[in-house]
Amino acid sequence: MENLDFINEAPAWKHEFKPTKLVYSDASDHACAAFVQNQNQNKIFHENWSEVEKSKSSTWRELKAVSLAIESCRVLLPNQNIAWFTDNQNIVSIVHKGGKVKELQVLALKIFGLCVVNGISLEMKWIPRNLNIDADSLSKIIDFDDYSLNDSVFTMLDKKWCPHTVDRFACHYNRKLDRFNSRFYQPGSEAWLKKKKKKKTKD
Repeated sequence: MENLDFINEAPAWKHEFKPTKLVYSDASDHACAAFVQNQNQNKIFHENWSEVEKSKSSTWRELKAVSLAIESCRVLLPNQNIAWFTDNQNIVSIVHKGGKVKELQVLALKIFGLCVVNGISLEMKWIPRNLNIDADSLSKIIDFDDYSLNDSVFTMLDKKWCPHTVDRFACHYNRKLDRFNSRFYQPGSEAWLKKKKKKKTKD
């Protein structure tokens, strides 16, 4: 009943549509990643797995990657028709039809809810691994700089130099403040690192 009330008879996505955004995702043993294809520069989501998440099944990690990527790229995906490419056939079926395993079904419902709230029409598409090389490579990146200040140290600095307002270098699970910036697209992040274009010099 909760789900019926939530969707209010509105379909999350159409069965046939012309995609306005292309997204590729993948998950490894250590991290997950996705990117929204863009003419100038692909918009990248990336996140390291926790020890608990590393112990989950590959299908769970792939589904979690889709859920996190939709949350993270919230400024890019609303009201879009999205073709989402993955090299895991199981998640194509689970996202479209649901799953028998409870924790997978929970993630499928989370994805469905995110699509309803953001007006996203989503079509999952399977592609062979050799056509998902970029997302696969991104998912194998381990962010060794993924650390944070000890809470007691941060509290001491916060008291010494007045309350801080923005955590400039963080991710959603190690941020010290509600407002934070991140290297990659992350759930709740206000801004992302932008690579500066190199200026061409004349010989």
